[in-house]
Formats: sequence, C-alpha cells, structure tokens
Amino acid sequence: MIPTVSLKTKLRMLLNDKDGKTFTDNELDSLLNDADCIYCAASEGWTIKASMQENNDTPNQYQVGQERYQYSTSVDIANLAYKNAEKYKGMCTGRVSIVLNTDVDVGL
Repeated sequence: MIPTVSLKTKLRMLLNDKDGKTFTDNELDSLLNDADCIYCAASEGWTIKASMQENNDTPNQYQVGQERYQYSTSVDIANLAYKNAEKYKGMCTGRVSIVLNTDVDVGL
C-alpha cells in the first residue's frame, strides 16, 4: 500500500496510538508499505506492540498504607495485543489469490 496521511491516521486509530508515542510516521509508512491492506498493517503493528510489552519489566503494583493496587501485568497486555493482531488479521481484505480467485485460506 502507498502510505497517505489519511491511511496513517486510520492506522494510528486501529493501533490505539493517537498520541504517536508508540510508532513514528516512518514506522507507520513501513507497516503500510509492507501490507496488502490497512488491517494487515494493523495486525503487524499489534504484533510489534505485543513484543514490546514482553520486554517491559515495569513493576505492576504499588502500595499506599494498607491498600495495594495492581496494574495489568505485561503478559496480560501482550496477550491483549496478540488478540488484537489476530482480530485484524482476520479482517484482512487482501487475502484473495490471483491464481485461484478465491480466499487463500481454503482449509486444505
């Protein structure tokens, strides 16, 4: 795909990166260039976000007096990101084979 401003904006929305803290514009361009459709790019982006979380060792709990608070663990966040990657992979619109003129996931 050829990256455009509107595609990058939509991809940022799909990746929950509206503030641009996770992906640079060049990284989004790369995702879009390598993808068949916006959903393929989103799937790849969520896979990358999941791998970023796997390497995150930030403490996930703190205590104030007798009260203890716990954030989601990095594993929980990575699992959610992988689920989002699978969801967008399933929404892919570029899965048609030119040779067979059918969906490439034929279940053989």
